[in-house]
Amino acid sequence: MEDRTNNDSFHRTAGSGKAPFTWGWLAVLAAVLASLVLLASPAQAAGSPLDIVVDGQPHAVVLIPEPAGFSGSIPGWSPTASNGGKITLSKAVVHSGAYSLRIDDSDDKSYAMQSDYVAAEGGLSYTVSGSVYLQSGTKPLVFIRFYNASHTMLAQSSVSVGTLGGWTGFTLTKTAPAGTVYAAVLLYTDTAATRLVYFDDIALTGPGSIGLPLANPGFELLSDAASGLLVEYVRKATGATLPVMTEAGLNGQGTAYAGFTKLYVGATPSAGDPDIVLGLDGLDEQGFLLHPHGDAITIIGPTEYGTLNGVTEFLERYVGVRWLLPGPNGEDVPIVDDLTVPWEDVREQPVFANRVISPAWGDPASPGRTKELNVWAQRNKLQGFYNQPYEYKENLHALFPVEKYGTTHPEYYPNGKPPATGVTAGWQPCFSVPGTVDAAVYGILQYFQNNPGKRSYSLGVNDTGGFCEANPSHPSYPNKINSMGYVDMSDLYYNWVNQVVERVRLVYPDKWFGLLAYREVNDPPAFALNDHVIPFVTKDRMAWIDGVVEADEHALTDAWNAVAAQIGWYDYMYGTLYLLPRIYNGQTIENWQYAADHQVVGTYTEMYPNAGDGPKAWLFAKLLWNPDRAPEAMLDEWYERAVGPAASADLKAYFDFWEQFWTQRVMGSAWFEKRKTNIYFDFLNHAYLNLLTEQDLLDLEDLIDAVVVNAGTPQQQARAQLFHDAFEYVKRTARSFPRKETGITDEAEALDIVDRLPDSINARLQLAQDRLDLMTAFESEPALRMITKPAATWSGWNGFEFAALADYLAVRESGGGAVTDAVYALAASATPSRERNYAQLLLKAKDGTTGSLTANPSFESGSGTTATSWQPWIDATGTVQRVTGTYAHKGSASLKVAGLKAGAKRGGAIQSFAAQPGLTAASVYYYTLAGTETGNIQLYVYPRDAAGKRLATYQTIRVDLAGTAGEWSEIGLLEEVPSSINGSAVADLQIVIAIDECDEIYLDDAAVYQR
Repeated sequence: MEDRTNNDSFHRTAGSGKAPFTWGWLAVLAAVLASLVLLASPAQAAGSPLDIVVDGQPHAVVLIPEPAGFSGSIPGWSPTASNGGKITLSKAVVHSGAYSLRIDDSDDKSYAMQSDYVAAEGGLSYTVSGSVYLQSGTKPLVFIRFYNASHTMLAQSSVSVGTLGGWTGFTLTKTAPAGTVYAAVLLYTDTAATRLVYFDDIALTGPGSIGLPLANPGFELLSDAASGLLVEYVRKATGATLPVMTEAGLNGQGTAYAGFTKLYVGATPSAGDPDIVLGLDGLDEQGFLLHPHGDAITIIGPTEYGTLNGVTEFLERYVGVRWLLPGPNGEDVPIVDDLTVPWEDVREQPVFANRVISPAWGDPASPGRTKELNVWAQRNKLQGFYNQPYEYKENLHALFPVEKYGTTHPEYYPNGKPPATGVTAGWQPCFSVPGTVDAAVYGILQYFQNNPGKRSYSLGVNDTGGFCEANPSHPSYPNKINSMGYVDMSDLYYNWVNQVVERVRLVYPDKWFGLLAYREVNDPPAFALNDHVIPFVTKDRMAWIDGVVEADEHALTDAWNAVAAQIGWYDYMYGTLYLLPRIYNGQTIENWQYAADHQVVGTYTEMYPNAGDGPKAWLFAKLLWNPDRAPEAMLDEWYERAVGPAASADLKAYFDFWEQFWTQRVMGSAWFEKRKTNIYFDFLNHAYLNLLTEQDLLDLEDLIDAVVVNAGTPQQQARAQLFHDAFEYVKRTARSFPRKETGITDEAEALDIVDRLPDSINARLQLAQDRLDLMTAFESEPALRMITKPAATWSGWNGFEFAALADYLAVRESGGGAVTDAVYALAASATPSRERNYAQLLLKAKDGTTGSLTANPSFESGSGTTATSWQPWIDATGTVQRVTGTYAHKGSASLKVAGLKAGAKRGGAIQSFAAQPGLTAASVYYYTLAGTETGNIQLYVYPRDAAGKRLATYQTIRVDLAGTAGEWSEIGLLEEVPSSINGSAVADLQIVIAIDECDEIYLDDAAVYQR
C-alpha cells in the first residue's frame, strides 16, 4: 500500500483521516513555483548535516516563540515555596538581556526560587551577586545555601537587597562549612510584608572569583513542553544541555552562541521563510514540519500538539529515542557523544485524525495513576480527551438533564417517566417527540456559545438501551431486529440526528458531531447522514480473525461508507481485563490498513495495556499515525530495542505464542464462537484459560528466562525483568485458577487428585495469594501497573474439583471404594490441616442435599411455579419458575429460567441462610437442551453482616453452557469463610445463581455445605 504520510518532502500533500485539503489552481501553481525555487536554492542544494552536539558539548541553541505569558517552568530555577502564578518572567523591567525574574508578593505568603545545585567545597569562600529592582514594598532576601552529598542543607546566609525605584547591585560572601558538596542561590520574599520585585544577572563565584556555572543566571533561558522534551532527551542521549531562549534573547547574547545551529521549535525565523508557510498550508493540526534552512532547523506544526509531535519525531528519527512502554524503564535512549541531523525536509500528518486509547486519555501534566501512561501516549503521538478533534461518547443524558426537563417535559423520557437524578444509562430521550429536536438544538447552541473553542459535540446515545420506541406498543416501534440482535432504532435515531445537526449548522456550519453506532443504532440508516456527522462504529475487531465475521463486518463498513462521509471505529482491545496477554498484532495491522482505505477518521479504543501485552499498544500508536510504514519491521525493532539483539528472538517467540493462542487456539472455542458476532467478547468469562496447558507454561518460562539471561544494556535488562514479572503473574494466574475440567473419568484419576491434595491445596492457595501480591507490587512500576484490574479474584480453592470428587463418590462409590477410603483416611488424620478439612467436607457433600444449609435445595417444595425459600430475580426480561415432570437431576422438580436472550441481561435465584465460619462448598446442577449454543452460568456466595450488607464476594468463573448441552452438569464453589471481614462479624451467607443469555435452563440440587 502507499505510504499515506510523507517523510521526504513537505511539498507533497499528505493523506489524512480527515477530508483532504484541496488547493485552488493558483495555490497549486504557487506551490510548484515555490518548490522549484527551493530545489534551485544553492544553500539548500549544498546543505550539509547540522551539528547539534559535538563531543558531548552543545552546538545548537533552541529557539522558541515569544511567550504569551511567563508563568511556566524556568530552566535552572525551581520554586521552593508558594508559586500560584506569582513568580514569572518579565520583559518589561530588565537589567540586561530580554528577561528578568518577577515576584509579585502581594499577599501573606512567602515566595522563593532556588537555583540548581552547583559543586562547592567546604572551607572555601563563595560570593553571590546580582541586580534587583524593588518596585514597591519591602526588601526581599537573597540566600546562599550549602548542602552535603545527600542534598541536606548544612548552612545558609542571607542579605536584604534592593532600593525602591531602580536597579541596584548586591553581593554576599560566605564560607562553606565542612562537608559541603553543593551550593545554591535562593531568591526569597517572606510572609511579614509585601513587595513587587525583579531579579536579574545572578552570579555565584568561588575562590579567586571563578564563576560557578549557574544554569540560567540572567533568566534568558526559557522552556515550554516541546522544547523541554527536546532538551531533556538530547541531554539523556549526549549529556549536553541545549540552551533554550527566544530569538530576541539570542540576539541579546552577542557572540555567545556564534556558530551554533539554531533549532527553532514552534517558532520561525523573524526574517521569515516562505517554505515553512507553504509547508504548513493545509496541514492537519497534529502534523508537523522538520525543515532545514541555512544554519537552522525548524520543528513546527499548525498547533502546539503538532509541534510536539514534530519534536517526538525528531527525537525518534535523529536521536534514536523510543518510548516502548510507560515510565522510565520503558524508554530506550542510545548514548552518543555526537548528534548530527541530516539535511532533509520532513512533512507528516496522521492518517487517522482521532487517536485515543483508554485509559491514556488524560493530560500528561496532571498527576495520578495514569500520568506515566498519558506521557507515554503523547510521546507516541496519541491524543487524549484534552486535544482530540471529535466528541462521540455517551452524552444524551447531558443534553436532556432531568433537572431541567423532568418536570416541564416528562414526555421527553421513556413512558413519560423521567429517570432519577444522576442516572445516565438505561434511557434515551424520545426521538419521536418533536420537542426533543428543539431542546437538543437549544442545548447545543448554548454549549458552543459558552465554549467557543470547542469544535465538536457528541450526540452519542446513553449506555444500555432504554429507547422509548423499542416498546412494541409504541406507535413508532420499528418492528425490526438489527445485525446485533437488538430492536433496530437506526432510522428513527439518525433522522433525529440529521434534524438536530442541520439546524445547529445554520449557526455553526463548521462544527462536527460524533456519536456511537452501538447496540440498537449499530446499523446504518436507510438514508445519508449530514456530512458533519461521524458515527463511531463499535466492535472488538479481534473477531475479524474469523473470515466470515470479517466479511460481514466489511459489508457493514461498506454500508456505513455509503451513507456517511466519514466514520470512526470504537474498539475493545482490552489488555489487563483479560487474564492472559491478548495479542493479535497481525490482525490489528490488517484491520487498520483496511480502515485507512474506508473513510475511517480515527478511533477511541478501550485497551488498558501493561508490559504483559508487549508491543501491542506501541504498535497500535504507530498504526494510527501511519498503518503502512512497514509495521512488521517496526515490531522486530521493538523487540530488539526492548531487550537487545541477543534476547530479541526469544522475546518475539514469547509474544508470538500469545498471538497464536488468541488467533488460532481460541478461535473455534465456545468462548469465541458465542460472542464473535457481538460488540465485544465476554472478558468476564475466563474459560479461555482452560485452553492453556502446563506444557505451554514450561515452554514460555524457558523463553522468558532466556530473555533475562541475554538482555543487553542495563535499560534492556530492566525491561527483561518487567516481562519476567508479567509472566510470573501469568503463571500464578494459570496455576491457581479454579479450572472446570471435563469430569473425573475413572478411579485412577480420582485417586490421583486425592493423593495430591496435601500438596495441591497449599500450592494453589499460595499461588493465588502470590498473584494478588504481584498485582499490588505492580502499582509501583508504571509499565506493569494495572489501571483497571481484571474482575477475577479467587483464593485458590477449586470448587469444580471438589464438586467433581463429591459427585464421583456419590455416583461411582455409593457403597464405598478405594477413593472413598482415601478420603476417609485424610479426614481421620489427627493433625489439623486444610486437606483434612477438605476431606471432611467432601464426605458430607457426597451424601447429597440432606446436609445442605440451603432450604429446599432440590426445589421439591413449592406452590405452583414458586419454589419455597428461593427468591427469583431477573435484570430485564425473562422468567424464573418451579416446574415438575420435565427435567430434574433428582426428584421431580427443578427451577426453570427462561427468556434470557441476548441483550436481556441476567436472571436466576437467591437464598440467604445461617452459616458458621469455616470451609464452605456450594454447588448447583444445571441442564440445557441439546443444541444450546449460548449462555453461561455463574455461582456467587456473599458473606453478610447482621443488617444484610454484603461483606465480600466469592464467585466462580462464568461457565459456558454449550459444552454440556443435553446433559446434567455441575458448577461448584469452595471458599474459607472467616468469622469477620474488615471488622464486621459474618452473620449469614447468601447464594446467588446467575444465568446469562440463555433461553431455557433447568437448575436442581442447589446445596451449600460446611464442615
